[in-house]
Amino acid sequence: MIKAKVVGKKLNMLFQITDKIFSLRTSLSFPLAHIVDVTQNPEVAKRPKGVRMPGTYIPGILTAGTYVSNGKKVFWCVRRPSNAVIITLKNERFSQLIFEVQDPAKLIDQINLARSI
Repeated sequence: MIKAKVVGKKLNMLFQITDKIFSLRTSLSFPLAHIVDVTQNPEVAKRPKGVRMPGTYIPGILTAGTYVSNGKKVFWCVRRPSNAVIITLKNERFSQLIFEVQDPAKLIDQINLARSI
C-alpha cells in the first residue's frame, strides 16, 4: 500500500518495502497542476491493460509497475482494487496512476481540495 499525501503543490507517493520490490520504484511525486482527474473505480483497478514494462502481475493478487497500452504508460500498484485511486495526468511520463491507499476517499478529497485553492 502506498502512502500518498499532498504537500504544498505536489502529490508525494512513498512506497512500502514490498511495493518497492514489485513496482521497481521507491517514490513518485507530481505537481497538482498536472492532475487532470482523480477517481475511484474498483472495476478498472482489477486488471491491467497493456504490456508490462517492467513490473509484476500475479492474477487476483498483485499488479505493480509500468504498463504500456496504445503508447501510453500507466503506473500500477494494486492488491485490493476496492482501495485503489485512479489519477489521470498531463505533461508527465505516466498518463495514469492506479494505486492502492488506506483511505481512497480521503486522498481524493485532499487532492481535489488542494487543486481548488
